[in-house]
Amino acid sequence: MNKLFLSCILMLSLNAAAQNKEFPVYDNGLIYRPHTMDKLSFIVDSLNLRFKTCDLHKTYRSVKQTRGHHVFIETSADDARKDLAAGISFDSLLKKYPGATVEQDVVITATASEKD
Repeated sequence: MNKLFLSCILMLSLNAAAQNKEFPVYDNGLIYRPHTMDKLSFIVDSLNLRFKTCDLHKTYRSVKQTRGHHVFIETSADDARKDLAAGISFDSLLKKYPGATVEQDVVITATASEKD
């Protein structure tokens, strides 16, 4: 039992030590070369200059979206539309049209051509 325990500990320590050498650590203390860090700092500096200020008075609007169910009824779509307009529940709709294909909990977004 002691040999089994010792061998397990030995295997785990070798595995942990092997992961330390996955990425080399350079003199700057990072896994990126100093040359790479110089290029990255140039990119960050240029982005900071580009987005120095933000327009706080601009109104930002998200795309109108909701979660819903996509129901595809091939044979009697007009009847199903009338039932929905009459206020039929979702479960009753599925019972009335057993051949319907349903995708539940999908994200539905409004397109630019749709009116409010």
